[in-house]
Amino acid sequence: MTLDLPLPKITSEAPILETKDLGTEPLWTVDEVAQYLKLKPETIRTMARKGELPCLKLGKKLWRFKPVEVKTWLDTHQNN
Repeated sequence: MTLDLPLPKITSEAPILETKDLGTEPLWTVDEVAQYLKLKPETIRTMARKGELPCLKLGKKLWRFKPVEVKTWLDTHQNN
């Protein structure tokens, strides 16, 4: 079962990810993932630090997320 949740509105210039399979897709920020999953940003940061949520760490404190990976993670974890 998949949820048809609306995508968060991207309000900033997010970094661009280029892959062969996905094309060019903007990465989500902590706040955008929090909005999408309806969680607090600090919860998203904690999950990212623990490796519980797929993410990219850019620098010491900057987290970015591939939207397709967040959606896939949600699909596989919504019954847990």
